[in-house]
Amino acid sequence: MVLCVSSLNIWLCQNLVPKPDFECGTDVCAFSDDPNMTGTYFCKWWSPTRACPDMFSTALGSNCFSSQPEGIGLSDQPGTQMPHSGKRFAGIFTYGNTTKVPSEYREYISTQLLQPLVVGKYYRASMYVSCSSRMAYAANNLGFCFTIGEILGRGTNQALSSFQPQVVSKEIIGSAEWVRVCGVFKATEAANVITIGNFSIDAMTSAISLRGPFDDSYYSSAFYFVDDVSVEQVVCLLRFKCHFLVGSLNNVSRLHYFSC
Repeated sequence: MVLCVSSLNIWLCQNLVPKPDFECGTDVCAFSDDPNMTGTYFCKWWSPTRACPDMFSTALGSNCFSSQPEGIGLSDQPGTQMPHSGKRFAGIFTYGNTTKVPSEYREYISTQLLQPLVVGKYYRASMYVSCSSRMAYAANNLGFCFTIGEILGRGTNQALSSFQPQVVSKEIIGSAEWVRVCGVFKATEAANVITIGNFSIDAMTSAISLRGPFDDSYYSSAFYFVDDVSVEQVVCLLRFKCHFLVGSLNNVSRLHYFSC
């Protein structure tokens, strides 16, 4: 059975992301330095590469790297933010311009959907993101990639450029406030895993300078907080609005209006 609800002329089904708000997991004081531990920090989520996404929590002491809002006297935190909901959220690097965070360095988070996509059906992928207030850059190409089975990228911490996200933002998101990015796409295969991140190499990624430069520190990068991820089947969509409307490969999500 598929549960669907109607709101403002939008018919959406249940969220297929099992732990969309990252509330389940172990709060860890230190920064994440082992990709194999991602599933411990975030229930049901993992890192598909050897890069290490970060976990942040308001339940940690202010002396912890992973504490939010920004800890007291800590110089290496990526920025300060409150969760969009709950007490926890994720953080990923999407662009690097230093040797400490080298060119093409990317972080990703993956999870298995509650059920596979149905071929021929439309889905809305959505998440709330916030550009780190301390980093020097904001970048585009944040995207959602749906695959059959998990991406096996543990041999690299570079851009997974051989994968094409079904929904990708061409907008550079520079806001330190939470903004919703979302788009609609038509499923072409029974994908059961979603991966979030920037799947483009640096040459195909647009970035703007927000502050700095910070010489060779890891602050010369783009880093985004992520919270409240959803993937929902769209049964009937008459009006569709997002703070950032992001495009899909088949251009379905570029339409603000279409009839059922």
